[in-house]
Amino acid sequence: MNCRKYQKLHLSVILPSLIFFAACNTASPQPANNNTPTTKAESSITIKITRAEYGEEWPFTVDEGMLQCFSGGVIFTANKITYALNKVATDDEKHPEWKVPDQILANNPKLPGTRISMSKVISKGLELCQ
Repeated sequence: MNCRKYQKLHLSVILPSLIFFAACNTASPQPANNNTPTTKAESSITIKITRAEYGEEWPFTVDEGMLQCFSGGVIFTANKITYALNKVATDDEKHPEWKVPDQILANNPKLPGTRISMSKVISKGLELCQ
């Protein structure tokens, strides 16, 4: 029996298989800051919301943005930055690039030292999940 022949055959079968399986199990690198809307398979409808629609109850310092419900998490994108508005979105480990909205929350002129509530925007966002 010619062992060299089987060693070469063994390597010619095993080595490509190992390379194939290693390539299949390697995760694709994710962009450092993905602020684009997610794919339709993962998300619901995205709508534009504005300060004009909410009047005095507009909770942000930006004038408009895109609102979306992503697997129960409400997100708001403005100026190419995506903000997690509820706990489901904040806890989403797949999207660590989502920011907390503190830097764009508007002060409440009726109650100094507080912010305008995001509850109406979050409720609108949750409607998009249905």
